[in-house]
Amino acid sequence: MKFTKEQFSEALKAGITNNGKKNLAMSERSFNGKVERIYKRLEKASGNDELELDDAVADYLEDFQEDDNNIRDDNSKFVKEWKKNHPAKDDKGDKDDDKDNKGDESKLDKLLKELQDLKSEREEEKKAKAISDKRNQLKSALKGKEIKNEDWINDQLELIHIDSETDVDALTERLVKSYNKFNASTPPNITPGGAGGGTEKPDDFADVVAVVKKQSHREEK
Repeated sequence: MKFTKEQFSEALKAGITNNGKKNLAMSERSFNGKVERIYKRLEKASGNDELELDDAVADYLEDFQEDDNNIRDDNSKFVKEWKKNHPAKDDKGDKDDDKDNKGDESKLDKLLKELQDLKSEREEEKKAKAISDKRNQLKSALKGKEIKNEDWINDQLELIHIDSETDVDALTERLVKSYNKFNASTPPNITPGGAGGGTEKPDDFADVVAVVKKQSHREEK
C-alpha cells in the first residue's frame, strides 16, 4: 500500500470531523481499534500493493461517518432525557443556583463520557465474541471436511476477514477447494475432496481472496 496506518487514520478522522470543525463522537479507543483492524485486513488482502490513500479512505469513510453519527444521535437523546429529568433552576441571579447548574453540566459531561466508554467496551466485547464464535465454527467445519493440517487452518484464519455476518458454510467450501489446490500433488486419500494430481501451488488462494474482498468493505459494528 502507498500509505501508512497513521496517514490512513488522519485522513479518516479529517473526513469524519470535517477537518476538525466538529468533534469525534466515538471514543478514540473505538476509532483507533477500527482503523487498526481495517489496515491489517488491507495489508493481508492480495493486490493492494498499489492501493492509494484516497481510494482506501473513500471505501471506508462512509461507514465511519455512519457509526459516528449514530453515536452522536444517541448522546443527543441521552442529553435531552437527562435535562428533562434535571430541569435548570429559574433564579439566574442567585450565584449559588448558577454554581449548581455548572455542577450539573459537569456531572452530565462526565456521565456522557462514562456512558460512551461503557458502550465502546460492550461493542468491542460483542464483536470479539462474535468473531471468536465464527472462527471456531469455521475451524470445526474444516476439520469435518477431513482437513487435518492445523497450521494451514490457522494460517487461513489469520488471513481471512471474519465478522458476525460471515457465511461459514460458503467460506468452508471455498477453503476446501483452496486446500485441495494447495495439496494437488499429495495422494488422493490424504486430500479432502479427492483432488487429482498437478503441480503444487502453495500461493494459489484465489477463491479465498475473493471472499476477503467481498467482506473487506464491511465494518465491524
